[in-house]
Amino acid sequence: MSAWRTGRLMRGQFNLGFVDVGGWDTHVNQGAPNGYLADRLGELGLALVGFSESRSSSRTWSRTATIPC
Repeated sequence: MSAWRTGRLMRGQFNLGFVDVGGWDTHVNQGAPNGYLADRLGELGLALVGFSESRSSSRTWSRTATIPC
């Protein structure tokens, strides 16, 4: 949800935004198709979809960089 809100803010007012999502130190079942890491990756994917949709136009999305830190 915060990625969507960030995208909405950036669409109207800002050119730079940050979203911090913790909980990536998994060490257990990392290769499993189900489990904690798979759930986190699914959440990340949904957040990126929400962020791109909130940017509204393909013109702004094509000029948007997402960088994992």
